[in-house]
Amino acid sequence: MRWDVKSAPTLWGPEIGVSIDFMEPGNKPATAKKHCPKRLRISKQPFAIGGMRLAYYAVTNAGHRYVVKRLLREAIQPENNVAAFLEDTNAHREAAGLAVAFGDRCKLHKIGARMEYGPLYIVQIPCMDEVSSSGQMTVLLLEQYLEGKFTKWNTNTGNAYSHFTYCKTHKAADGPKLVVDIQGVKDAEKTLYHLTDPAVHFAGGGCCGFGDTNCGTRGIKSFFDSHQCNSVCRSLGLRGKPSS
Repeated sequence: MRWDVKSAPTLWGPEIGVSIDFMEPGNKPATAKKHCPKRLRISKQPFAIGGMRLAYYAVTNAGHRYVVKRLLREAIQPENNVAAFLEDTNAHREAAGLAVAFGDRCKLHKIGARMEYGPLYIVQIPCMDEVSSSGQMTVLLLEQYLEGKFTKWNTNTGNAYSHFTYCKTHKAADGPKLVVDIQGVKDAEKTLYHLTDPAVHFAGGGCCGFGDTNCGTRGIKSFFDSHQCNSVCRSLGLRGKPSS
């Protein structure tokens, strides 16, 4: 991607204002607002199209890089689009907390693996569509761009983290959870995983939604049907699996 707006102006839309609707994970408002950009330029074309989202590059005039995601099928009322993205932030928050706990367990057992999920924001910008009514806003999910080679980890560490999330939560009052889709980039020392876009399978009830990728008990069973415990699982003492 040519991030320099001046050298590739046709790739980018105009600079626009950004307002925060919601922030995760657990950021103090003052800190979150400091790190959330107030103005952005968004690429005119998405770089990825999924079943539910469009993903665009975004950049500030100072050169800070971001990714914004837009619903493929948007509701007319912005608050309904915010509600849809809240399920993404629920999954992000759950995965972020469990990633910290996983890192603590790895440190205790002298395993050099840490994982983190960066800040995630629901924001509104002036409407991205020229044909839409005047004054209408577009709701987006915004996070920092991850520098480096993007990878999905079905490796020992990635699988052990997923296994850990089930063991950590399987006795929780609201029911067990399993974090999957372990993806992102590694830092230069190869010990810190910067992660994004988790999916959470939740086997409990209640009103806690984790979006369309939550396959519940079926998703948890599917993971363990194919999961083979590895050296990291054994080092961490991970033995918990759902009853057949």
